Amino acid sequence: RTSISGAVKEFGRKVFPDHWSFELGQVALYSFVTILISGTFLTFFFQASMAEVHYDGSYVPLKGLEMSAAMASTGSRSSKGKRPVAAPIAIGS
Repeated sequence: RTSISGAVKEFGRKVFPDHWSFELGQVALYSFVTILISGTFLTFFFQASMAEVHYDGSYVPLKGLEMSAAMASTGSRSSKGKRPVAAPIAIGS
């Protein structure tokens, strides 16, 4: 054993803390990174327009409803899965 092993052990304890509360910081960091990546991806597809359009995306229950172009652009992205993020309020119903 060398005298450097004590310093490495002490430094390793500071780099990789073993207290449970540090996991909350890791969850916050991973959540932030996830939001950053998904927000960057959605930036390319979002249309910031309040013009009324008829939804013609792949989500069948919303087909033909009037909604803003912004809602239609997010709905078309999110309906590639099972359902859109939020159901819009039908205008003029």
